[in-house]
Amino acid sequence: MTDKTFTTAFDSARHTTTLTLTKAESGNRLTGPDISVLAVAIRDGGQDEKNKLLVLRAEGNHFCLAAFPMPKAPRGRRRWRCAAASRTQSWHSTRPSGTPQSR
Repeated sequence: MTDKTFTTAFDSARHTTTLTLTKAESGNRLTGPDISVLAVAIRDGGQDEKNKLLVLRAEGNHFCLAAFPMPKAPRGRRRWRCAAASRTQSWHSTRPSGTPQSR
């Protein structure tokens, strides 16, 4: 079991950086701080002029089962939803079924 979320390897012959998620025992689930560190590594790999390709891989049977669930917010405090969830919700029509669609 490793406490490191991912490893980084640079192949100078192919000008490629490979980031490998290494927490296979937890399905490569990520915490908030893990996501931040991974984002910095991806940004740094993209800004390196020697690097032409960045590959994101994972050990184990699952690429990534998602983030660890957030703890429940105390009552009365607003929890923020991710932007992807908001986009998905706004995609669904709010028009009652059977109502003609305007064109």
